[in-house]
Amino acid sequence: MKNGLPVDDLCGIESLAGDIFGRTVYGSPFEHEFMLGFDDTIIHSAGPGDVFRYGIRYEVLKDGGLLRKTRPTSSREETMFRFARAKRIMGVSWWNMNCHRTMDFVAGVPTAPPWLLE
Repeated sequence: MKNGLPVDDLCGIESLAGDIFGRTVYGSPFEHEFMLGFDDTIIHSAGPGDVFRYGIRYEVLKDGGLLRKTRPTSSREETMFRFARAKRIMGVSWWNMNCHRTMDFVAGVPTAPPWLLE
């Protein structure tokens, strides 16, 4: 147990539910972000045509690539905050919020409104 959460091993990286990871497939310039859940689950927006949803680890690990922890959780409270935020956007289309924007929202990162990014 660490920070009140069970410690897991994700491909050799010590991890906790609520940690956000990035995975880059070899040869791709894009990193896919997902949040680690409990019991081999993940929460992510898989890509165009999909929605923000629960999945299984195999979905993001099957193609191999480079894996890194991008936003570790610091406490059980932060993990619960992230799960509550994730629940609010379940089913949102990838076209409205890609994997990076969903993880920004889940982690509580303030982002600029879309009209300021143009």
